[in-house]
Parts: sequence; C-alpha cells; structure tokens
Amino acid sequence: AQFMDWAILNPVAFREGELADGESIVEEIAPYGDEPLRVTLMWNEPMGPTGFGGNDTTPSLVNDLDVRLVETGTNTTYYPYVLGGLADPNSPATTGDNVLDNVEQIYLEDVTAGTYEVRVTHKDNLSETTSYSLMISGAIDANDPREAVTNLAAEVDYLAGTADLSWDH
Repeated sequence: AQFMDWAILNPVAFREGELADGESIVEEIAPYGDEPLRVTLMWNEPMGPTGFGGNDTTPSLVNDLDVRLVETGTNTTYYPYVLGGLADPNSPATTGDNVLDNVEQIYLEDVTAGTYEVRVTHKDNLSETTSYSLMISGAIDANDPREAVTNLAAEVDYLAGTADLSWDH
C-alpha cells in the first residue's frame, strides 16, 4: 500500500493511499483522552453491474473494502454501521459486515485505555488498485512518543499581534 503520511489536526488523523489486490493496512492507535473513537473508510468504487432495478437489494460493490477496529488487549473487534437498505429502510443502523457501501464508519463511544488496531482489508480480488481515504478521530498514533495535549488555551492580544498558548501534558 502506498500512502501519504498522517495529517494530524486536533486529534483527527487523515490518510489517503492506494490498496492493491492482496494488500491490507494495519495502524496502531491509542485513545485520545476520553473522546469517542471514530474511524471512517472511504474508497473510489468502479461502476458496478448495470441493470439496477428500483427495488433490487443485490450488493453491487466491485471492490469491497472492509474496516475493523480491534482492541488489542481483549481482541474485541468492532464493526462498521450497516443500514437496513431497501429491504428495511426504516430500521435503525446496526453494526456488522457492510457489503453495500463504499463508505464505512465505526463509532466507539465508551473507549477504554490501551491500544487498538485499525485494519483495512478487502474481500475477494480487487478489480484494480483502489484509492482510499481513512479518517480517525479521538485517537493518536500508538507508536508516537509525544504525549497528548490537554487543556489547550490561548490568550490573544490583537493590538500587539501576539498570542500566548498554554497546555497540559
């Protein structure tokens, strides 16, 4: 997998890259304080089979990528949201193996301290190298020696053109 380095924005990490057939991605992350953890995977999907009918519920993804979040201490796996689709459009979202959408999101509100792995894989064979975007909020790189910054505050003196920043580690 080729990708650009993480762009870190107020603990939101964003990565774009390409996934080739047979490849997978594993990222180790750690929760950022007591914030919820959100992992979103999006990918470019080639055109699926033609002949889609108005009420056809047959999955039509050509390249079915998957994202999972694994709490490494307990080996608990968290799955993305799955909507009821045309079969049951009024049902609330559940979690499981999403085989319908090229955007998948995992949301974990009650996060425990420790290490998690974000795993991106795919089913079957990819028809082509697939461009993807991965966004993670509420976490930091588990292998980053920097401590998370908390209680960030700023005092701005507009007349002097200065800003004083303070924070805790």
